[in-house]
Amino acid sequence: MMQRILAFEKLFMAGAMNGAINPLVQGPPTPIALTAQDGQRYMTPSMTPAPPGPEVSSAGMIQVPEDMKRILQAQMSGQPYPVPQQPYQANPNVVRQQQIQQQQQMQANRWRNNAPYYGKLMVGSLAGLMILEAVREEEKSTETPQGRGLLGLPLHLLGSLASSLNVNILGHHFSASQVIWSMKLLAVLGLILWLYVPSIFGPSDKKTKKAEHIRASLTVASLASPIHVRRQAWLTAVQTVWVPHHNFFLEAAALMLKTVKLSLRNAIGVRGYQMLTGLTEDQETARVKAWDIALDAQLAGGDVEINKPRLTLTLLASGTLPSTPLRLMLKALHIRVLLWELCSNPMQLGVVNLIAAKLARAKWNEARQLYLMKTRLGELSSGDGLPDHLALLLQQNCDEILNDCVIQRAHNLAWNLPTRHNVSLSTDGMDGVIDDEAVRSPMDAVAAWWSSQLVQQALVTSVESPHGDANAETIISEKLALAVQTAPIGSTIQSRAFVARAALTSEKRGQNIAAALQAVGPDDSSNATDIIELRSALQCAVTMAHIERGNISYQNLRVISTIRSPTFLQNMSLLGCAAVFKLMEHLHVLSSEADMYGSATEGLAGSLRIWIGSGHGDESLDQKLRHQMVERCLSIAKSVVGMDADPGYGSMSECEDSNEC
Repeated sequence: MMQRILAFEKLFMAGAMNGAINPLVQGPPTPIALTAQDGQRYMTPSMTPAPPGPEVSSAGMIQVPEDMKRILQAQMSGQPYPVPQQPYQANPNVVRQQQIQQQQQMQANRWRNNAPYYGKLMVGSLAGLMILEAVREEEKSTETPQGRGLLGLPLHLLGSLASSLNVNILGHHFSASQVIWSMKLLAVLGLILWLYVPSIFGPSDKKTKKAEHIRASLTVASLASPIHVRRQAWLTAVQTVWVPHHNFFLEAAALMLKTVKLSLRNAIGVRGYQMLTGLTEDQETARVKAWDIALDAQLAGGDVEINKPRLTLTLLASGTLPSTPLRLMLKALHIRVLLWELCSNPMQLGVVNLIAAKLARAKWNEARQLYLMKTRLGELSSGDGLPDHLALLLQQNCDEILNDCVIQRAHNLAWNLPTRHNVSLSTDGMDGVIDDEAVRSPMDAVAAWWSSQLVQQALVTSVESPHGDANAETIISEKLALAVQTAPIGSTIQSRAFVARAALTSEKRGQNIAAALQAVGPDDSSNATDIIELRSALQCAVTMAHIERGNISYQNLRVISTIRSPTFLQNMSLLGCAAVFKLMEHLHVLSSEADMYGSATEGLAGSLRIWIGSGHGDESLDQKLRHQMVERCLSIAKSVVGMDADPGYGSMSECEDSNEC
C-alpha cells in the first residue's frame, strides 16, 4: 500500500496527474534529477542499492549533466526553457505556437506552486478509497497472507448474524440488507437532527424572556364573555404557537409539520423530544399553556378564520400535550365537532358520524381510566384534577353526553353560528348556556347542555305520568339529582334543576325548596324573565308543601293570580308549565273540601290550556303529549264544576223516549 502511494506521489511530482505535461509540446518530457536522498526516500528496504563504487559518484546514483541541471533550475523558477538565439523569420504560425506554449507553461507553474496542497488532497483521497476497498474486501483465507484482508476487525464473524436480521411483517419479507440500510438511514437522519436541530431550536435569552412574558399575559377567557374577548384570547395564544392564516399551502405545510412532530414525539417520548429540540421547561410550560387556551378559545368561537384544516391542525397539536383527563375529554369533543357535517350526502354523513363517535368514545374512556387510576393511586395533581360536575360527567356514557343535539350546538358555537342553527327540537335553558357567566369552557357548556336535557326529560315524564305514580316520581328524582350534580356550579341550568326537583318530587320537599331558594337568590336580586319564572315555579313548590302539611289559605294561593296573568303565560317555559300542572293536580284532590280550591283549580286548568295551544307549547311538546295534557285539563275542569255525569239525552232509555213521543 505504501508502494502504491509513493508511486502516485512520484507521478504527481512528474506532472502526469496535474496536466503539466502538454501533448502539444513536441519532444520527450523533461527529465527529473534523482538525488541520493530521493532514492532513499522512494525506495523500499528491499530496493536499497549497494555501496557506491568507483563508477558511481557520492552525489547520487545517476550523474546529471550540467546543461540539464540548468534547464531544471530554470523550469523550477518559472522561467521558460533557455534556448540559444537563432535567426529566424517572423512566421505567424510559429509566433502563435510560442504564445500557446508560454500560456501552458504559466499554467503549469501555477499548478506547481500549489503542488503541496493538491498533492495532499489527491493522495489522501486515493488512500481513503483504498481503505474503503479494504473494508469491503472479503476474508478468503486466514492460512496464507494472500487470502487475508487488510482490515483487522473480524467482520467475517458478523456474516452469521446477517441471516437473523431477516424480518417478516404481515407476510412481507424484509432482507437483512434492507434492514441494515434502513438502520443506516435512521442513524444518518438522527445524526443530522442531533447536529442541526438543537442549533436552530436551542434556548436563548431572548426566547426565554418572550416565553415568560407570554405566559404571564395568558389568561383564560370565560365562555360567557363577549366574543371579542374570546377572539383576543385566541390571538394572544397564537403568539406562542403557530397557526397559519387561511391559505391552502400554509395550512398544508402546517399539517405536515405538525404530523411529523406528533409522530416524532410519540416515537421518542416527551423527554427525548425536549432534548432533541432543545426546549427548556419554561418554554414547554408556556407552550402547553398557550395550546390549552387556544383549544378552548377555538371551540368557544374565538377563531375568526375557523375551518376544517385549522381544526385538524389544532387537533394534531392537542396530541403533543401531556395527557390529562380534561384534555382527553376536550379531544373527544374536538373530534365530534371536526367531523360533524363533513359531507352533504346523508348516507356518507351517517358513516362519518359513526366513525367520529367511535373515536370520541375511545378518548372518553381513556380519560375515565386515567382519572380513576390516578385517583386510586393518589397522584392527582392540579392539572389532572377535575371539577365535581365534570368528574361526574366523565362517569357517564360518551354517546349519551355527546349526542346529536349537543354536538350541533357545540358546532354552532365553534363556527360562531346562532345556537338554534339546524336544531329541530327546542329544549328549555339550552339557548342561554353560552351567555351564562358560570360556564367557563367548552366542556362546561357540554355539561350544561346535557343537564338541560335531563331536566327536560324529567319535566316531560312529570306531565305525561298520572298523579301519584311512584315509579315515575323515582325516575324524575334520579334525573333531576343527576342534573343538579352535572351542571356547572352557580349556573342558571343548576338553578332550574333545583327548582324542578322542588316542584316535581315530594320526597324531602322542604330541603329541596331551601336549596332552590339559595340557588335562585333573594327576590330583589334580578328582574330577568327567567328569574321571574324560576320564582313563580318555586312559589308553586311552596304552595304544594303547604297543601301537603294541611295549612292552605288564600294567602298561600296568591301565586295563582301571578300564573293567570297574560305576561307570565307569554313567557312561561316547560318548567313553569310542569310546576303549574302539578299544583293543579294537588288542588284537584282538595277541590271537594272548599270552594276556593275548586275555583283555583279551574283557573289553572284554563291557563294551562291556553299555554299548551300557544307557540311555546308547540315548540316544547310533541303533538300527542299536548292532546293528552289538554284532555287532562278538561277532565279536571269538568270535575270541578260538576260535569262528570251529563244528564242529557244520552242517559234516557228508549221507553222513556217512546212514551214522551
